[in-house]
Amino acid sequence: MEEQGRAAPYLLSIGERAEEIRRRFEERLIESQQALQELEDLVRQLREAEEERRSKMGDLSDRPYAPQAFAVEWWLRTHQVPAEEARAVAQKMEDAFAALPHWMSSRKQEGELRTALYKALLAAGISEVVAWADAILNLLRRAAQ
Repeated sequence: MEEQGRAAPYLLSIGERAEEIRRRFEERLIESQQALQELEDLVRQLREAEEERRSKMGDLSDRPYAPQAFAVEWWLRTHQVPAEEARAVAQKMEDAFAALPHWMSSRKQEGELRTALYKALLAAGISEVVAWADAILNLLRRAAQ
């Protein structure tokens, strides 16, 4: 999962959730049927994510839907943000990622990217803007390593 995370950062969050299910099962916090059901749900979500990512690659614009922008959309959707709002945030962030390609190594660019992400999250009605932005940017950083 980590190797594919660079090309598809959303896979890291799915991998982390699978690891959490495994841990809870091993610690006997959940029964085997519940673990199986949760893993089946995760596989279904992975398939949906792959289908959506492929469909976004054929976007009307000349440049493909950036993996980072798709990861933002998918992370929001897995946190119960409606698909339309998550997509709107991702589209705004697509432009920000393109304009600020060195956000991981430049404090100035990271600050500008954070501002764009905060604005997009606020527009989507998210109240925990700072915490969610931190989680999203941390996911993207881990995916890049």
